Amino acid sequence: MDKRFDTFTALIQNISRLIRKIKTAEVAEYKLRSSHVCCLY
Repeated sequence: MDKRFDTFTALIQNISRLIRKIKTAEVAEYKLRSSHVCCLY
């Protein structure tokens, strides 16, 4: 059970990191940072 939780947690962290990278890449053309995406949303 602990191994499954560790795997799940690692996968969620990787997904979160990838989402941040996508946000950063998408807003770069507007010269904004990814933190502005939440405000825009």
